[in-house]
Amino acid sequence: VLVCLLSVQIASAETVTERETKQAFQVNKSFNGVPHILIGVGAREATALKINVYGAGMYVGRDAGAKAWGAYMTGRFAKAGLVTDGNPNFAKIAKSPQGRHYVCYGHMPRAIEMSFVRDVRADQIQGAYDEGWDRVKLDRNAAGEALTQFMEAVNHPVKSGQKMTIATRGNTIFVNMPGSKARIQGNRALVVGLWKN
Repeated sequence: VLVCLLSVQIASAETVTERETKQAFQVNKSFNGVPHILIGVGAREATALKINVYGAGMYVGRDAGAKAWGAYMTGRFAKAGLVTDGNPNFAKIAKSPQGRHYVCYGHMPRAIEMSFVRDVRADQIQGAYDEGWDRVKLDRNAAGEALTQFMEAVNHPVKSGQKMTIATRGNTIFVNMPGSKARIQGNRALVVGLWKN
């Protein structure tokens, strides 16, 4: 689970370290030519083994993310009581359906950078995504050929110390990992499913 960061905490930092995996993530980073800002870090655990697989940094496009954040502050967050006197309660937002909505449905470029601390086989990556699609009830027919292309793009092993990034801009999905660099023309069903996953 990603932890939202107070903007005050990261304003002067260049990196933020995820505490369980000790992986560091740049606060400001460009993905596919678009400046992004880090909004949270977390660790992914292998469910059966209860061991950390990777540390993750969640990013949103700097300009569009700030615009969407402003709309959420006066809309969804305020209506849910997550804002007091104009100040967001980041801890509550991170765990709220409204915070999840911001990440999954917000109209802004998004990216996740995964820094692996274990070797992961291609079939394990495929299996994790398949389980995730089932969990978020992805309509595989609506996701169509783009889902097939995405699953082919992530069908590669990753070793400890290597990184994998998934980014979206509109309905375009960018995959960058060892052995694969892909640009996939997706659709709203797949992009939302990807961020819900």
